[in-house]
Amino acid sequence: MQQNIFFTIEPFNHIGQVIGPAPVFYFTGKGASPSVTSTYSVATNGANKKLCGFLDKNMPAGTHLFVNLTPPSGARTMGTQELSATPVDLVIELTQVAETELPLTYTFKADPSAGVIYGSSRIVFFTFTDG
Repeated sequence: MQQNIFFTIEPFNHIGQVIGPAPVFYFTGKGASPSVTSTYSVATNGANKKLCGFLDKNMPAGTHLFVNLTPPSGARTMGTQELSATPVDLVIELTQVAETELPLTYTFKADPSAGVIYGSSRIVFFTFTDG
């Protein structure tokens, strides 16, 4: 007796961030720019993927939001990148990887020209693209 078994493995890409309070930056204009560190997880069964990041809308004039993702094994980081509404590469050469608790750091900077801003926020999106 023999029986054929058929199976399919669909392509998948996943990025997740540890659930916790949203980063809050209170900038007084004195001292170092504030940074907030969290962790993220990444998984893909694809080859040569890129992890990109972007904002729902640009930062207010004179303000800057940067992000740096530590890459998983075998991938490369693009270093600290400024986020805007235009996607930017953050991690490249992701190939068949699944890792958790990778450091992710946001840094906020404001120029004197930013003036006073109360209660502004942005949504950060992460997405996979082919590399």
